[in-house]
Amino acid sequence: MTEARRAVVRIASNYVRLFATVCLGLYLIRVLLQTIGEEGVGLFALLGSTVGIVSTIEEAAGWSMIRELGTAHHRGDDAEFRRMYNSAVAVSLVAAAIMMLMFLGLLAILPWLEISAQLQSASRVFILAMGVTSAAMVAMSPAFNMYLITERMVTYNAWMITRRLTMLLAALSLFVLNPQHDPGRGLIIYGLGYCVLQIVAMGLSVAVIAAKDRRLIPALRCADRAGMKSIIGISGWNVGILLSQVFVAPVGQIIMNRSFGLTLGNLTFGLGTQLSGYLRVFASGITTGLDAVSTRMSVTSDSGSSPMLGLLRTSAQLHALAAFPCLVGLFVMAEPFLHWWIGARVSDPATLSTIATMTRIMAVAFAIMCLSDCWTRVLYGGRFIARLAPVLIASYLATPIVALLLLATMAESHRLYAVAWAIVATHFVFHILVLPVIVARAMHIGLWAVFAPLWRPAVAAAMCAPILVFVVRQVPTWNIGWLVAAPLPYCAAFAAVTWLFVMNREERARFRTAFGMLRRRMLSGRA
Repeated sequence: MTEARRAVVRIASNYVRLFATVCLGLYLIRVLLQTIGEEGVGLFALLGSTVGIVSTIEEAAGWSMIRELGTAHHRGDDAEFRRMYNSAVAVSLVAAAIMMLMFLGLLAILPWLEISAQLQSASRVFILAMGVTSAAMVAMSPAFNMYLITERMVTYNAWMITRRLTMLLAALSLFVLNPQHDPGRGLIIYGLGYCVLQIVAMGLSVAVIAAKDRRLIPALRCADRAGMKSIIGISGWNVGILLSQVFVAPVGQIIMNRSFGLTLGNLTFGLGTQLSGYLRVFASGITTGLDAVSTRMSVTSDSGSSPMLGLLRTSAQLHALAAFPCLVGLFVMAEPFLHWWIGARVSDPATLSTIATMTRIMAVAFAIMCLSDCWTRVLYGGRFIARLAPVLIASYLATPIVALLLLATMAESHRLYAVAWAIVATHFVFHILVLPVIVARAMHIGLWAVFAPLWRPAVAAAMCAPILVFVVRQVPTWNIGWLVAAPLPYCAAFAAVTWLFVMNREERARFRTAFGMLRRRMLSGRA
């Protein structure tokens, strides 16, 4: 399969998964608001940051292993692969135990948070459930990451959709198991259901790939100290990134909780972050799998960094084409979307305006993260993690410090958005001003070459923005039909400008070829 066809399959399957993820996530919040109320969802947003910890831990574990396991796999040495794989399993089991201890440590800060006494027990059960889930995900991550290493993106994304579906299934069970809509009881049922279903789904995915590749059945006798040291060595900086994310990511919710309480603080910040976070989710369809691709290129290519340089440029442009129009869409359509999404389930209409403002601010932060994601993923596969990690760690650690400074100095009417602005400020400094310099030096290119793929998509998105503003102002009453139809003129205009202004002649030719190939495959499938 050519590199272009690999990219088409990878990105197309990623976007199927991401569309399902967004739909499931949006419906999940509506179900939770209906079954456990605003206070319960505020508590879910506060403690739900531990769900983010689960994802962060699993992602970092993947970063730590994809490079080493991918190298062994692509060299075709079975003995070496078994050694590295089982060494990775041994490291994962130790990491799983450590993660469980970390979640137990989180229980110590619960009495300090603004949580009512009747919800304290539910909070403890929820955190323990997330700890068990985290440990299980990390323990099984070496086998699951083989879907990425072997670039089986369709199967990988199918399993990811299955795992996301377990969250909704756990929430839907509340209609039957929590008919009184008690927040505490509902949170306990949801946490335990999520834990059990996630472990079952992950276990099935690992069993399926292990049945196809018997080398993935753990045999710890094949592990050795050198292999574990190699995994831990490449994990060194990842551990630093992981720890900074794990301890800093929930700090924003903790600050909001201590400053503004569950409903005003955690509910508004949590829902604003979730909605704006879909911008990064949309762009991650391009990112997912890039570290595995760049690993394969660095192992199999004899032409230096040129294949990775081309991958970096193309991926950066695709990220920009995804991030900038999404940023425009969130700015213009945040409030009408929120009215449709949760308007009937929120008691105070002013809460929707607050969430909309939070969404717009956080959308800027997530757009910055989108642009830096492709740089970090591609360069990680090329063993540049030691150059990238200090910048990433510094941005995470600086965020709560800046947030506290802004809380102490901003006017009262703006303090609610201090944490969001802190995230924007730190990510702009570290990810836009500092990180590109490191990328340019690592790839031996000029600084302008790093930013060059971004400016045309940014101009295209800005040029077409007035079309979306005009259409939105013409809508009399918002419903699902208008939410789908209103962005279409903007999308059509952006596509046209992209074709004429952003893409060059060679890129247009490649697009025609890829589209023709896809069309022929669809027609042959019908026949």
